[in-house]
Amino acid sequence: MRKIIQWMLVIGLAFAPVLSSAPAEAALSHTWVASTGSDSNNCDRPTPCATFSGAYGKTAAEGEITCVDSGNYGGITITTSITINCENAIGSDTVSGGNSFNIFNITTPAGAAVVLRGLDFNALGAAGSSGQAVIMFNGAGVLHLHKVRISYALGGAGGIFFNPNGAATLDISDSYITDNGTSGTGAGIYVKPASGIQAYVSINRTQIVADGNQGGIINGTISDSVVSGNIENGITASTTSSNVLLLIDQTKVSGNIHGLVAGGSTAAMMVRNTTVTGNTAAGLFTVNGGALYSYGNNSVDGNNGNNGAFTGPATLK
Repeated sequence: MRKIIQWMLVIGLAFAPVLSSAPAEAALSHTWVASTGSDSNNCDRPTPCATFSGAYGKTAAEGEITCVDSGNYGGITITTSITINCENAIGSDTVSGGNSFNIFNITTPAGAAVVLRGLDFNALGAAGSSGQAVIMFNGAGVLHLHKVRISYALGGAGGIFFNPNGAATLDISDSYITDNGTSGTGAGIYVKPASGIQAYVSINRTQIVADGNQGGIINGTISDSVVSGNIENGITASTTSSNVLLLIDQTKVSGNIHGLVAGGSTAAMMVRNTTVTGNTAAGLFTVNGGALYSYGNNSVDGNNGNNGAFTGPATLK
């Protein structure tokens, strides 16, 4: 009997380490944040987290974070594919002034996709440092913004700085990005791919500065939009070394300093079904060989300084 007991003890000790090492908690494919949540929770629907960053750490790649209700859920650094969905609520954040704001910092690899939906950001007039923005994209892949509001980022790059280091697409729809930027290239959206990098852009209802001076290549479409009341230019294509081509379709450009601006010998816009009016300096403005081409069905009139002129015609095919 004593030998049997001894063998039982040996076997029990052998299995003790296994029993005492519980597996790490698996990341969830769908997590939740709520105004009454806590980041000590596991972020499932019955026990939501309090912040986007708290939920992100418990969400699997390609998963989704959903807002239970409207609340201030803070900023986040994103390095994997993720969807943040506050379409049925308002996921908001504010910046308490000063010289620093990167609320969403996105550095994803090639093939990643980030979807931000139903978010509301107020920078409260923060000055920001050079190259900073409320949404900062330094990665590759795809960034989708839907029903997003960004306002009062008055310095740095402004509302969104799309500065990819690999082939990337920026897609914005049904969004209001207003009262951002103060001078220079500060803007509602600032697109500036790294040297040799291709950026594809589709934007509605905002100011865009498309800057190829860093050597990136930009192809963009702005359609069915209102580009109005911006402190600098309405829509700008600017480059010194690479290609920037924007197609402007069925858009109203008014109440800006300049309406449509192309700067640099390889910067161009193709414009159709668009109204350019009520801009304080010029409706159409080109510099350093930039080109503005018209399909012949635009209205350019009533700009306070002068209407300007298209470089030449574009042909429908």
